[in-house]
Amino acid sequence: MERSRSPGDQGRCVATLLDTRDTQAPAGGPAYVLTAGQCANLKSGEIRKDTKVVGYVSFNFFADTLEQIKSYPLKSLRWSSGYGSDLAIIELDVSLAALIAEGIQPPVRRRKQLRKFQHVSDSML
Repeated sequence: MERSRSPGDQGRCVATLLDTRDTQAPAGGPAYVLTAGQCANLKSGEIRKDTKVVGYVSFNFFADTLEQIKSYPLKSLRWSSGYGSDLAIIELDVSLAALIAEGIQPPVRRRKQLRKFQHVSDSML
């Protein structure tokens, strides 16, 4: 988890680093974070995509790790919605591989467990 901030943003938002790696796409691609659409300064009912943004995201932003904060610039708002859902996907101006090399890891994916849960959910319908 990390915080992001853009000019004009008086508050701070929490975001999650997305793990976009798979067998065909190693960590060399861009890094993305998922956050609330309101963090992208959206108006209610607005949807935006592929918009340049200015700001930064800081990782390790916890009271007991302030000396370990690492900040990176934002590159673009890839997709954001203030209509129905309150989500935004923001591309960072750094690769996922570079973040991983600096010790910043996306949350662990538990695909096997999710599939198991999905199977149970489907059978309950």
